Amino acid sequence: MSLDNILKHPAFRSSPQLSAFLYYVVNEEIAGRGEAIKAYTVAVDALGRPDSFDPSSDPVIRVVANRLRKALDRVYQDENDAIPIRIRLVQGSYRPIFTLNGQTDTAKPEKSSEPTSPPRALYTSTTLRYHLIIGFLLVLLMIAIAYIIWHTASHTHAMAPPVDTMVPREEHLTRAEVNQMAMPIAIRFEETVIL
Repeated sequence: MSLDNILKHPAFRSSPQLSAFLYYVVNEEIAGRGEAIKAYTVAVDALGRPDSFDPSSDPVIRVVANRLRKALDRVYQDENDAIPIRIRLVQGSYRPIFTLNGQTDTAKPEKSSEPTSPPRALYTSTTLRYHLIIGFLLVLLMIAIAYIIWHTASHTHAMAPPVDTMVPREEHLTRAEVNQMAMPIAIRFEETVIL
């Protein structure tokens, strides 16, 4: 595992404080408790500070975090090929970000004057949360479309006239029955013409 390789590096073997800090934040992130990683929790849980620790008045965690970032940079400079996944702490945060090691060949990269882009993050809770929200919204959209189609189809069927009213009934009426049904119509017609 990458963490074991990093902790074996001289920069970490000589500093139990850095090792404890890194071990704690990586394990908390992997366990799904990354959002709870704050200066206070690192100080109390990883570095053994008392519960009365106040991160606003004691900068020790910020100082150790900066030392940790520099130590990680040294590890990746020394043992670039031996560590497949990089662990980074972004400035202003104590949550680790895991990235693939971009070097696939054994040669050391040449230094260039062009700025390099940061490695692509494999996992961050913000990215995961964003993808979950988008997925949820797509599912809701599909449900809404299905409901509209179903609702439209059911009302169209309900509005259509029954089939038996469209087809004329075949009834055999006698001439007297036809005359009797037509008589009120003829009377109304004569009344309209006379008026």
